[in-house]
Amino acid sequence: AIIAGQSDATAYFAFVALTNIPANTTITFTDNAWTNSAGGFAATEGYIQWSHTSIVKAGTVVAITGTTSASVGSLSSGGSWAFAAAGDQIIAFADTWANRPTTASDAKFLYAFSSENFITSGTPNSNQSYLPSALASASAAMTGSTTETDNAVWANTNTVITALSWTNTASGFLTMISPSNKWYQLNTTIT
Repeated sequence: AIIAGQSDATAYFAFVALTNIPANTTITFTDNAWTNSAGGFAATEGYIQWSHTSIVKAGTVVAITGTTSASVGSLSSGGSWAFAAAGDQIIAFADTWANRPTTASDAKFLYAFSSENFITSGTPNSNQSYLPSALASASAAMTGSTTETDNAVWANTNTVITALSWTNTASGFLTMISPSNKWYQLNTTIT
């Protein structure tokens, strides 16, 4: 699950492994919009492919800065990745960009984060996306409108915290992090 997203300064996001991630797994993160049409993703932005050579234990937080730095594992990228301050999304799925999901119910989908709402009608653009139906219970949108939030970190509150611990199931954690009022949000760089 994605637990932080920053579009100001150097783009940054973090995810937490909700279960053990097997060795030699690839997870792709894209800021391309889900179009809700045949073929699925727009191909106007970019993607980051994260991989590792050993098991990543459940509870491990992986921080990704730009397209070249990961606190755990290694990265490759393609297209033009730019988590935009004007609104954007990060959609995660298992596998490479070449083997990306093409239907909204694809089991490869893992999580989606949006700095604004996910749209339900109209044409997506570089700042807006539909939510694939497979992620109905695995997503977080920071607002209920097209007004975006530049930066957000899950905190189980809307104020700054310095430490966090929880005991919960993976599905329970996804339910807990979904409401936008459980995220610390600001339009200046997270420090």
